[in-house]
Amino acid sequence: MNTTLISHFYNEEYLLPWWLMHHTKLFDHGILINRGSTDRSVEICKLFAPHWEIRDSKVLEFDAVLVDQEVMNIEKEITGWKMVLNT
Repeated sequence: MNTTLISHFYNEEYLLPWWLMHHTKLFDHGILINRGSTDRSVEICKLFAPHWEIRDSKVLEFDAVLVDQEVMNIEKEITGWKMVLNT
């Protein structure tokens, strides 16, 4: 059974290399939701997790309910085990 990690990020270039090195070993697949990063976060995700998906958030302004709904909608697309984590 496949395992999928879902997480959103915003300007996490310092933490992402370590976070991705750890989590790419634990999950078969990942979906990373870019919350509009302006640093090198997307580039780092592509470098450290080239087989994972990077999606731009559809929620332009932060709203906890809408962000949660976006994640839940992505969860519905996934079969197998899934886990949502913060970066």
